[in-house]
Amino acid sequence: MSAGHEAPGFLSVRQPTAKASPGWWLAVGLAGASFVALAALTGWAGLAADARTRPWLERLCALAGCDVPAWSEPEAFRMQVHDVRADPDRAGVLWVDAVFRNAAAFAQPWPCVRMTLTDVAGRPLASGVFAPAQYGGKSGLVAAGQTASAQLQVREGPRPAAGFDFDFESCPFSETARRPR
Repeated sequence: MSAGHEAPGFLSVRQPTAKASPGWWLAVGLAGASFVALAALTGWAGLAADARTRPWLERLCALAGCDVPAWSEPEAFRMQVHDVRADPDRAGVLWVDAVFRNAAAFAQPWPCVRMTLTDVAGRPLASGVFAPAQYGGKSGLVAAGQTASAQLQVREGPRPAAGFDFDFESCPFSETARRPR
């Protein structure tokens, strides 16, 4: 084209693309190092439990080939039925059979089960927390809506129990991330 004439609109004039400057790469590297340092300080479970950082962690793990801990909301487990009976052959030993359901909308790790024995006035006599391996739980996840069972053998204690309470908890040292509320 001659000087003074504008190029027709259907022709595109190619502009040279800017290359990323060393400062840009330094900023990206610092952001990545900060994320890794944050992960080291809070742990993967802490980052995975935060709804703000979980998407970033999932993307990073998709690239790096790592696993993001599953969501965990033990309060969403619901006791369906339970049966507590005395062992006929051993005094002070109770057999516990229970069925619970994952009422969460997502799969989650097997919970720890807290069983509390109470007296006739409802006061706690004894309490214990049982990991999945102790009650017959499996590794992996309990699917949304899935039922699971627990079988326990517990010692009653010096005073006979009149009642039983069950609660579900996140298991310590498990790779779970508490789902934000």
